Amino acid sequence: MAPIISRTYAILLVLATIALGACVSQPAPPGTPTPVPPPSAPSPIPSPKPPPPADWPTRWLKGIPCRPPCWEGITPGQTTAEEAVEILSRSPVIARANATTLPVPNPEMGLVVWSWVGTEDEQGGQALFHAQIPSSPVYVVEPYLPVSFKLGDVIQTYGERNVSSIVRQM
Repeated sequence: MAPIISRTYAILLVLATIALGACVSQPAPPGTPTPVPPPSAPSPIPSPKPPPPADWPTRWLKGIPCRPPCWEGITPGQTTAEEAVEILSRSPVIARANATTLPVPNPEMGLVVWSWVGTEDEQGGQALFHAQIPSSPVYVVEPYLPVSFKLGDVIQTYGERNVSSIVRQM
């Protein structure tokens, strides 16, 4: 019985070797070019934005780039959070912008946050939106500007009625 088992194992070993040999890919004939994928282009490193104009903190008082209630191209109640990030990313005074949500204390609140060119390590402001509502428009825009303003300048830009309603909300 042992010789039959040995012969069976030998036959199985030969068949397994032949079967496994058939799974090996055949080399290309000589002279056939082997396609080589082109090297991937390196990701471009974004160049830093040039410094903003000296009057950038007060340009909103002059209606640049838009008139109130718009600020830097963002209009509360109309501009979605996604649009706000895109608009801010293109602005010459904004270094970077992104949207996020607050897990605590209010997971329904979303924030668009940004930093100013030249002060990338500090938060430059925020715009609030309802994170649970798809395509929710921002409803508050809070820029943290590095300068102070005279109340008279703000009244001249926004009008006394609008400024007094803002002051009442504070």
